[in-house]
Amino acid sequence: LPTLVTMATMMGRAEAFDQCARLFDKAIAKEPGSADLFVRRGSCKHGKGKGTGDEKGASDDFRAAIKLDPKFQPAHYYLGLSLIEQKDKAGAKAEFQKAYDLDKDSKMGKLAKVQLDKIK
Repeated sequence: LPTLVTMATMMGRAEAFDQCARLFDKAIAKEPGSADLFVRRGSCKHGKGKGTGDEKGASDDFRAAIKLDPKFQPAHYYLGLSLIEQKDKAGAKAEFQKAYDLDKDSKMGKLAKVQLDKIK
């Protein structure tokens, strides 16, 4: 599994988003209870680029991660980003607020605060 995740991550960094998502499909099949893997696959789907990403697929993955672990801060943050792409400002604001409230002082909490300030 670690090699698969490393390969998928490298595909994402290389902007080979379809391959990235397919490799995370395989990783999730091996470890379906990992909120982190769902967020990573969702990031691949979201990463295709503004207006061309699979935002529904991305947000479905982020929601699946939240269902597995409601306190997984990255899932709330990335769901917020996906909802912005889908023009759901209220939903995005709620997710950024949850990410911020989970840990205001973490890197993710600080990123969520930046997004909240942009929405206001």
